[in-house]
Amino acid sequence: MRKRDRTPKTYTRLTHPLVRDSRDEPFRQASWEEALDRAALGIEAARGAFGMFSCARATNEMNYVAQKFARVVMAPTTSTPATGPVTPRASPASRPPSDRAAGRPRTRRSSTPTSS
Repeated sequence: MRKRDRTPKTYTRLTHPLVRDSRDEPFRQASWEEALDRAALGIEAARGAFGMFSCARATNEMNYVAQKFARVVMAPTTSTPATGPVTPRASPASRPPSDRAAGRPRTRRSSTPTSS
C-alpha cells in the first residue's frame, strides 16, 4: 500500500484533564485545579528519586529545557540554619582539565602583543 493511499490517523483531543484515584480505576474528568495539584504533588514526591536522560538527536531547545527542569525543579536542596538553602553544584571532575590542574583557577591570556 502506498503512503498516499492510506487513510490519515485521527486523534481525539483532550478538552479537560483526566485523573485516576488508583491504577485499578479508569480515568475520570477533573478540574484544572485538582489536576495541577496532583501534578505538583507527584513532582514533589519524585525529587529524591529522579533521573533524566537526553540525547544528541534532540534539539538544543529540548536539551536546554530538560537540563533546566532537572536543575531548577528537580534538584534536591538542603537547608542548614547557618547558610540557608544549598543547591548542589557540578563536581570538580566535570570542569575542564586546565581548571583542575593543581587546584589553580584558569588564567586568561591577553590577546594584545607585548612590546619588547
